[in-house]
Amino acid sequence: MKIAIIGAGNVGGALAARWHQAGHTVVVGSRDANSPKVQKTLTIEPGIATTGIAEPIRPADVVLIAPLPRSFSH
Repeated sequence: MKIAIIGAGNVGGALAARWHQAGHTVVVGSRDANSPKVQKTLTIEPGIATTGIAEPIRPADVVLIAPLPRSFSH
């Protein structure tokens, strides 16, 4: 299954790693692919792809939206 996750915080990052380990194709969409949260997810599960926010949605079978509120992202 192709899964797009928008947001790489605690919820998005953890689910991305688990779903990728289960054999799904996972793409994490984030405002900043170099953010510490995205990099932490990639460290846990290096096979996960990252893109901007809109790109992973169209080809996905499932979309999870798990962003942090702006006030908590910095």
